[in-house]
Amino acid sequence: MDRKEKIKPERLFLAISLIAGLAFALLQPLFIEPDSSYHFDKAMYISNTVVDRTKVGLSGEDYQSSPIPFTTVSSMMQKGVYFEKFFETKLPVISKEKVVDKRVKGTKWYKDIMHLVPSFGVKFGHAIFPSIGVMVITARLLVLLFFSISMYFIIRYLKAYRMLFVIISVTPVVIQFSTSLSYDSFNYVAFAWLSATLINIAVDIKEKKKD
Repeated sequence: MDRKEKIKPERLFLAISLIAGLAFALLQPLFIEPDSSYHFDKAMYISNTVVDRTKVGLSGEDYQSSPIPFTTVSSMMQKGVYFEKFFETKLPVISKEKVVDKRVKGTKWYKDIMHLVPSFGVKFGHAIFPSIGVMVITARLLVLLFFSISMYFIIRYLKAYRMLFVIISVTPVVIQFSTSLSYDSFNYVAFAWLSATLINIAVDIKEKKKD
């Protein structure tokens, strides 16, 4: 058996995605992704784990219905209070009815489904330690597991272009949003599954014509 036969595309993907994703999840500063504050709010609202953020210097009036400016996070880093505010400050759970952002309170079922994984993450993170940082990191790791395991099986049962799927799925852009709380990871997995299904159907049709 040669070396190429030993390296299975799905295993290669799983190794790279978990290693690279772990680095992104742990090292990427909080709230620098587009609409990250909204997705965090949505996950907390669904899981009924809304916390009072005024203690860490964030707006409590609209509960971040507007994105947190990058300057807010960078200013915390410059002052040396980033870790203290986001990871060491305990925040109590408050009533979800205090959230006024219409996007967060929206009743569109598909948006709730796409936020289910990060919602479990923020709730589990708050149970570990009630800080924003732990909630976000735990949610990132759970989303990463969902993405990596889903794509592992999609690539495994793909009948053609498996290595192409691997290469695309481990690019920095894909790994970045596979560790965010947004629905980009859900959308990517859904599109990959649909693409893989169509490819497999095409392969089956081609093989039948050959027979």
